[in-house]
Amino acid sequence: MTLALIEEDIAHGDGCKGATGDACGRVQGFHYFLRFDGGPQARHFGTTPEGLVHGFAQCCSGTLLPDTYSILSSSMLVDLIALEGEIQSLEKKTGQPVWERMILDPSSTLVTPFHAVIGQLMELRRGAKRHGSCGMGVGQTVFEKEAGRELTIRALFAGDGRRLLEDWQKQMEAFVARTKKEFPDLCDACDTSMAFFGRYLDASYLLGVYGDILQKAPCQITDTTAYVRELIKGGHDLFCEGAHGSLLDRKKGFSPFGTQLSTTCHRALQILEGTDARVEKMALLRAYAHRHGPGPLVTEDPFFAAKMEDENNAPNPWQGPMRYGPPDLVAWRYGLAINDGADTLAISCLDQLTGINLIRICTSYRYLGKTIAEHLNRFFTWDTCGNVTRITSILPLDTLTMEDHEIRTSIMTACKPLEWVEMPGWRQDIQSVRRLEDLPFEARRFLDFLQGPKGLHVPLSIVSVNPTWTGRIFC
Repeated sequence: MTLALIEEDIAHGDGCKGATGDACGRVQGFHYFLRFDGGPQARHFGTTPEGLVHGFAQCCSGTLLPDTYSILSSSMLVDLIALEGEIQSLEKKTGQPVWERMILDPSSTLVTPFHAVIGQLMELRRGAKRHGSCGMGVGQTVFEKEAGRELTIRALFAGDGRRLLEDWQKQMEAFVARTKKEFPDLCDACDTSMAFFGRYLDASYLLGVYGDILQKAPCQITDTTAYVRELIKGGHDLFCEGAHGSLLDRKKGFSPFGTQLSTTCHRALQILEGTDARVEKMALLRAYAHRHGPGPLVTEDPFFAAKMEDENNAPNPWQGPMRYGPPDLVAWRYGLAINDGADTLAISCLDQLTGINLIRICTSYRYLGKTIAEHLNRFFTWDTCGNVTRITSILPLDTLTMEDHEIRTSIMTACKPLEWVEMPGWRQDIQSVRRLEDLPFEARRFLDFLQGPKGLHVPLSIVSVNPTWTGRIFC
């Protein structure tokens, strides 16, 4: 039976989706990769043993292989200029054609430089209350889309793009002028943002660029949902790649510190609905807690962070630094719950725990704020012991109002780790290990706990011990 494997990052993103997808393409033989959600702000890094590195933004993570195809669903927000740049970079790196292996959807919404400038200035205007935006205009694009003012690939072909682009140019220019007046200290930032995009902030010029890209690119533009269903009918396996971490989901995450997009597996399930594919969901996470940018990270620990390395997620002016902490079962269980569970578990970056003498896994939080039972009852499973308020799980609610998000996020921000499961670490270098049984006993005990009933209760399918596809141990 045809397999549709859905990769769901159950944490804050940066779970090594690129390297995992690349490995699945090489080892399990996937040729078709579907990006079922997200936008151009994603970066899924893949690294080959030869040292080739690429951060997959809009191309799917199997693209390093010559006989694979990237399918961008209608839910994917597309930046055509960035996409062309990424494809040119990939073609130079691999020596293989890439545009011919892209399948775009005519209903995909386009992210423009106008959205990016407005989004960047909105983030800067927040000052110390910044949300951690990537500065690429995705949030503003979603806002326009929900207001019925989206520019799709189909609309470009129909000649309907000029009016929208001209309107957005006027809107951007007015917002820049207003920002300079209301926030004089941001005048240089306004000029820098506009200078970065240069001629692309002229609607007529931008329209011409878009037209050139779509007319010259030898890609296929079609209804990607129908395309996927025909693939499955023809017996082709499919790797479904989400763009972001589930804990950043606009409805289920901890707003405002997240994306404006849906990041759980449910869009993939919608596309696959009605097919006869055998659907498997693979939960993905690093062997420790992390997030890039502001927002709740209960187990954050600067001493733990000092032992971590991630050259692909360096601090940047928009998200800020990568943050780290010991494993957080409370958050991970919630990530599983909002995806309605998983069939298997892929754990990456196990090698990063090498040299840590005592591995601590957080199993509950202590809430340090003012206890309001009504709020705690709505969002958490909790109890008290003396004057200690203990949170043991986050409830996966179907609907959350803006006020709910504010209250729940503020509670999470006021939490610290309370209870831990502790186990000895290991000191042996495991980056060359290729079989699970060859890992140190302590590493195997850690993995057994995570996949066991006291952990996430999901069986392991992949464990990574180095950044390349050869470092993925398939269980």
